[in-house]
Amino acid sequence: MVFGGAFSLIILGFASVFFLIWLIIRCLQIYLKWYHEIDIIFSSFGLSGIENLNINHRLFYLRIKYIDFFSSFSIFVWRLPVILINEVDLKIHTIQNKIQNQNERKKDWKKKLYLIKYVSFRIEQLQIQYENTKLSFQQITLYPDTTTNSTSPDMSIGCEYVELSLIDKTKQLSTNPKSILLLKSTWNSVEIHTNLNQRFALNTTHWSIELDHKISDYLQRRKSTTPLKQPQEEKYDSNDADSDSSSITKTTDSNNLFTKVDQLAEFLRDPLINISIRQIDLQYRSINHTLHTHTLDTADFSFHNASKVSLDARHAYIANIQLHSQSIPVVHGLCQITIFPVLLDIACQFNDLNIELYEETIQQFFTLLSSRSSESSNKPWVCDRKIHVSVQFLNPSMRLKVNEIQQWFIWQISFLKIIYHSNQNSQTKTLVELKNMLIYTSDKNNILSQPLVDELNRQHLWNCLFYLPNASITISNTNITHIQIELTGIRLQSNSSLVSVLQRLQLILPSLRKSTTKSNRSIELSVHMKFVTVVICDSVPVYLFLSISAIRANRTQIELKKNLIFFDNQPADKIPLTSLIHGQKILDIRRIHIQHNINNHTIKVSIPHDITLLLSTKLYLFLYRILSSLKFSGGKIKTVTNDDNSNIQSVPSNIEFNIERSTHVCLQLSNDSRIKLELQKFSSRLIRNNLIDNVTQMQLKCSQLTVDWHQQCFFLIQVVNIRKWLRRLHRTGGDMTSTFLSHVPTHLILEDVWTDLSIKINEFELTIIDDLFEVKLFQNYCLMTDEYHEREIREQELQRRIDEHEKVSQPLNNLKELKQALNEVNSQIYIKRCQKTNYDENNQRIKRNLIRWHLRQVDFIALADQSWTGKENILNIIHKIDSDSPPLPVDTTDLCTIWCRYVILKCDDWSIHFRDFRQPLWQMQQFHLWGHICAAEATPDSLDSIRTPWVEIGEPYSPSRVQVQRLLSPLKFYHDINSDIDSFLISFGPAWENTIAQVNLCLNSITPRTVDPSPLLAWWDKIRLYLHGRWSFATKKMSWLYHVASNPYNDTEEMEWVWDQAYVDWTNGKFIIKATSLSIKLRTSSKYDDCCLLSLPNVDTRISLNWLCVGNPNDHHAVRLYTSDAVKSWQKQQSHDSYAQYRSHHLNAAAKFECKEVPIGGIPPTCTIYASTLRFCEGVKVRQKENDLKKNAS
Repeated sequence: MVFGGAFSLIILGFASVFFLIWLIIRCLQIYLKWYHEIDIIFSSFGLSGIENLNINHRLFYLRIKYIDFFSSFSIFVWRLPVILINEVDLKIHTIQNKIQNQNERKKDWKKKLYLIKYVSFRIEQLQIQYENTKLSFQQITLYPDTTTNSTSPDMSIGCEYVELSLIDKTKQLSTNPKSILLLKSTWNSVEIHTNLNQRFALNTTHWSIELDHKISDYLQRRKSTTPLKQPQEEKYDSNDADSDSSSITKTTDSNNLFTKVDQLAEFLRDPLINISIRQIDLQYRSINHTLHTHTLDTADFSFHNASKVSLDARHAYIANIQLHSQSIPVVHGLCQITIFPVLLDIACQFNDLNIELYEETIQQFFTLLSSRSSESSNKPWVCDRKIHVSVQFLNPSMRLKVNEIQQWFIWQISFLKIIYHSNQNSQTKTLVELKNMLIYTSDKNNILSQPLVDELNRQHLWNCLFYLPNASITISNTNITHIQIELTGIRLQSNSSLVSVLQRLQLILPSLRKSTTKSNRSIELSVHMKFVTVVICDSVPVYLFLSISAIRANRTQIELKKNLIFFDNQPADKIPLTSLIHGQKILDIRRIHIQHNINNHTIKVSIPHDITLLLSTKLYLFLYRILSSLKFSGGKIKTVTNDDNSNIQSVPSNIEFNIERSTHVCLQLSNDSRIKLELQKFSSRLIRNNLIDNVTQMQLKCSQLTVDWHQQCFFLIQVVNIRKWLRRLHRTGGDMTSTFLSHVPTHLILEDVWTDLSIKINEFELTIIDDLFEVKLFQNYCLMTDEYHEREIREQELQRRIDEHEKVSQPLNNLKELKQALNEVNSQIYIKRCQKTNYDENNQRIKRNLIRWHLRQVDFIALADQSWTGKENILNIIHKIDSDSPPLPVDTTDLCTIWCRYVILKCDDWSIHFRDFRQPLWQMQQFHLWGHICAAEATPDSLDSIRTPWVEIGEPYSPSRVQVQRLLSPLKFYHDINSDIDSFLISFGPAWENTIAQVNLCLNSITPRTVDPSPLLAWWDKIRLYLHGRWSFATKKMSWLYHVASNPYNDTEEMEWVWDQAYVDWTNGKFIIKATSLSIKLRTSSKYDDCCLLSLPNVDTRISLNWLCVGNPNDHHAVRLYTSDAVKSWQKQQSHDSYAQYRSHHLNAAAKFECKEVPIGGIPPTCTIYASTLRFCEGVKVRQKENDLKKNAS
């Protein structure tokens, strides 16, 4: 009975306890439901544990399958309660209309976790899910350190496996949902030791990260769709917060940098953080679904307190980080942070920094960085103390691998130091120092050794793109930004690999083309560079080497000293640096000064010394290929501005170029052909004014221009060939093939209005140098003449001395020996003078002018207009000018050249001289010309009228020479011009015929005959073929001097025809000459010089020329020229003549001389004959017979 009552009491006690527990739990459920909106549901509850516990809240949902309480009795064994939790699933709901409250969020979390130090937890599985983010744990063990000597017990946390995943759940169609794994990060065998205060240690054996390229797009989309929350005002309650954390809970300025630093320092009073990871695997999937894998062997990071570094320091911390990949150190650095009351000092040193980048990594990083920078706030940071940052790198390197390029791009530097200092007044100063910085390409992912880097001062590697031995950069920011750069020994190299990677980077980084925001801060720039070298390489082994001894530049001025450019074929892979200057020197400028005037927007380029320039086809092809490769495929770059005032027009800009001394230009047309130009005091000016119809003007000035070429080089033909090749090169985009030679070219005549041209010349002189053999003959003749007189003087002197000796003594017995010795001396003197007679005082060969064309005070203007632009308009003008010839059909005629200009020419003096003759061949004074001038050249119908000459380029370009198409059709000129001349003089005589023949030979060397095998045309037929139209001029005095003497230097025996107040009109085969008087004067060496043989007043002369040809004498379009190969292929027995229909065989000339009525008081027609006149005429007759006999004998 007693046992039954006790048992009943026990049962009643247990029931009461369970009822009480149930009541407490029920009240707790009602309380949480009513006041905190938390629903707690479980399937069973007992002493052993709780099953299927579900906790639901508007912010989260927690589900625990089973909690085991029996393990709590382990406190009697281990003196530590252990709670087992199985299958924990935590899902965090999206927070809507969240109100941030720092007081509630940052209360003393240490007190909340106080009980964790004395309880052990074991969780088999834990899952935490928030929106698309999921965090999973397996086999978690949490237990404290229960050692009795531990005054501050640590907490140990172990986990076998941790996984963090980010999934993008998108729906492309309503019935086709798709999930994309953007991020997956796993940790294996994680061990954490912490005291839940300031000490934290983490060890893991493996950390794996998998990224997808769409993660950045997802983050941007999430950020753009997240509504902005307006933070409410927070009231700080000192009763709710711990005094230790008060400094981080108060409301402060969000942009005060040092307030945040102080808050963090107060939070981390005595930190001790150690992180160790044995292996890190990083996998990244790019846009083209390529999987890139990076592996790090070890990663160590430590962060601890170092307040003993300085007694004045408030806080001091030291961080150490080490990363290794494949037993190679990736990052090994040490960072020390010291916080003083008025100073923040950060010092970092990285002994090893090896970075490896791929194209997809750069693209993704740049996209993310651009999105972050575009959304970042422009509100500046507030600084209330000084900052001193020092970062030092030893032997850092970075390797870049770009798709479609086999080589690696490696950046390497021996030493880099960056120092940054800032004070409270926002005044900053940055200093950058570096040594041995280089960028190069390599087939293997290996960096250069230090001995090879040291040799770069003396040698050049063709795979080294950039080398900088020493550099110092200083940037100071106050109200004005001062930038000072000092570089020594900088070396740049550009090749096809560099161009390819730049093009690729432009494609993968399209946002580089966006315009940047202009800053209102002014910048003062100062740059000083010494021993600058630039090497530009082509895809073929050819290089261009630029050497500059010194460069000084600031915001408005740039000065370059000793600029040299060399051009040569590329030698071996590794050559001495001095060997680069052994190539062909193409530019030599001692000094260049560039100045920019901001007020009037003018750029002035001045060169105070002589310059030398060498141009060739090989150099032009090299520059064209380099510039073409730099034209990236991204198209035209448009600048985008945010200004609303888009109607503001730009201001005028001027560019002035001035060379104070001589400019020597050499045009190398081929291996044995050159043209030399020398310009004295050359200057140019480019004026562009966008305010007036985008007008652009260019002015060129030169005090003297000298052009020198060799007579035997046919330089005009080669110049035209090179011009044709340049046009073909630009039209085809650098195509060097010869497939175009198999068809007749077609030409497109543009309708654009040409540019007006204005040329002003103070003095122009074109000289053709006489043949060297002719010069030697002339010099020898002068020497022989002079030596003959000198020999006579010596013989007379010898005879005088012999006579004086015989007067005072006996006659000499050795007279024969004395005269023989004198002859030997005469011969020796003659030989010495003959050796020196062809050279001047400077040991230069004496040159003699064959013909000299001289103009003085020339003003030439060529105007263009829409009315005479275009094929149809120009052909209509040509038909009006050349109305006697059959017209060209506008629709069916293909013209390779056609243009029309209205020209205005003024010249004070225009003369042509032969050699050193006293009288000119041609002389005009006060010459004024105006009218239309047109030119046209028809395209032939077949390849038989097209020749293909060669243009030399040179090795190693393939082909080393190319062919161009040259049309055999002649370029014809059509003119309708009028002229006013003050005085017009023409001279000619039989004594000048030899000189004219020599001039023709020289002209044939300059402009060789056509390749057509037909007999040459006479000069009158050439005029009929090439010149068409009308030329009329009026002159006060027109003279014709006919030289009679056989001596070309004689100006005493001549006949002069003088027309006063003359008017001349020259059209097709017709001459009209009108003058107030015609005088024929004879000049002799007698005292009756200048006697008037004939005087005719009011002369009207009309001459008509009727050329007798096989065909129409006016149909010059019927002339078709053919190549010699074409003629040989279909030639018959008779000789070929392309001019057969146009060549004149006879001439019917009709002349009409008429003297109009003599005005009252005028001089009637007069003829005066003297005896000297008859002798003059007889002498003319005799000399004419002698000339005929000489011609027949030759």
